[in-house]
Amino acid sequence: MKVLLLLILITLSSCSQLDSTNESYSYIGVDLEKESYKKIPIIEGKKTVSGYGPEVDSKEVFEASVPSDVIGLYLYPAGFNSLSYLRIVSQLQKYQITPNVYSGAGMGAVIASLLAMGISPDHAEWKFFSLMESFKDSVYLSSEWKKVFFKFLKSEFEDKRIEELKYALILPIYDKKLGKVRYLSRGNLYNVLVINFDFNEESEYFQSPLLRGDLQISDLMDKGIDRLAVVNSLGEELSLSEGNHFLIGIYSKLAGLAIHHKEVINDKLRWFNINLKQVYMDKVKDLQQLMRNSVEDNDQSIVALREFMQKGYKK
Repeated sequence: MKVLLLLILITLSSCSQLDSTNESYSYIGVDLEKESYKKIPIIEGKKTVSGYGPEVDSKEVFEASVPSDVIGLYLYPAGFNSLSYLRIVSQLQKYQITPNVYSGAGMGAVIASLLAMGISPDHAEWKFFSLMESFKDSVYLSSEWKKVFFKFLKSEFEDKRIEELKYALILPIYDKKLGKVRYLSRGNLYNVLVINFDFNEESEYFQSPLLRGDLQISDLMDKGIDRLAVVNSLGEELSLSEGNHFLIGIYSKLAGLAIHHKEVINDKLRWFNINLKQVYMDKVKDLQQLMRNSVEDNDQSIVALREFMQKGYKK
């Protein structure tokens, strides 16, 4: 009888910890760094070329020759406008420019994660094209929308760890206990991405960093990044398919901070704004048109971004 009761308790305990895509969108096991900041050492695996990433046991640390700086690319949260970043990165790759470190928040964090896994921009674009068909008429960030989106996140990232990707990845969460945005370079990738879409004010430990407005992007410079480019497709004026006051409140604050930061001239941290001609950030009517606009209407911004990142390479 005791054995039977023990088995029942174990079964109930296991079921209570399962990730699911129900209304709670639970996540478990988020690994937080013990130290406030971690430098990004240079590492090389047996089957890969040299790059930057979290320190891994049994891998030799050594000096790299090119690029001379640790170059970071930050993809600013912009709803579905964030998909334009794939074409921007594709343009950089044509000039053999690849960041050592990817980062981003909200949908930008999802794009950054795919790129850090080594997935090509074209392949990632195809994944989102398929995903758009699944959303149908669901409202952005609604319960129905999250069920579809979190299923996608789980299929892509469930067993992935931030510190084990092809390129270094650093993602933000809002730590309620510490009362600040924290950037993580270790942990379960799926869990951290789910937190980026957790807008529940009653969440006990972590929330989406988007709720705080100021993402403290400059903190990444203390993570070992020498040169950081922030790409922003949010725009100065929000364009929503529906008058959602919740979204307007969140993204208006983010847009205002982006306007402020783009005026700051810094040789090591620079903002680059992408103009998408007032497409809806909460709904994609024509993904191909959005992708074309991201390149065709932003020649100057793309050239400036490329030149900024090229300065991190030895001549």
